Amino acid sequence: MVHRGGFRVAAAVAACALVGVLGGCGSDDEASAGSDPTTGDSQSTETDDPGESDDTDAPDDGECQWVSADAVTEAVGQPMTLDTAGEAGCIFKAEAEGGPAIWVMLTEIAIDQKEYADGSKETCDEPITDVDAGDIAFTCMQIDPQGTVFKDKLVATVDAKDFESDDAAFAALAKLLPEIDL
Repeated sequence: MVHRGGFRVAAAVAACALVGVLGGCGSDDEASAGSDPTTGDSQSTETDDPGESDDTDAPDDGECQWVSADAVTEAVGQPMTLDTAGEAGCIFKAEAEGGPAIWVMLTEIAIDQKEYADGSKETCDEPITDVDAGDIAFTCMQIDPQGTVFKDKLVATVDAKDFESDDAAFAALAKLLPEIDL
């Protein structure tokens, strides 16, 4: 794998940051609260409603702020639900078990978007296909089929995971990128 300009490294760091922000990370103290150190048994001391979430990064209305579940459903061609939403991105999963997933990650860039887009394209495997969305948009193969859309200094990276084929993933990305509201 060639690392040009650190874009793959940056993408990996962004993905890890998204998982940390969306998944929530607790401290060791939180992890051991309610555990009996002599037996290792865990006892719940939680009195909150189990349906409530402590994720303060998620929007109050439980929606992804850049794209709706309806738009993702339309693009993918099967019912999709919002699994996780946060300030750095959103994860949509198929209602059917084992179906595809869409990850939307947001980044603010400090360099020229064309320069960033060109550098990103250099890290792609074929095919690279331009899409009519935002200021600049394209799909390409990274680890999974991926779409990227730029608007001003914002970049949304959309990963299509676990699709039945790469062609199906690229078709969904081409439909979805114009729906991303940056």
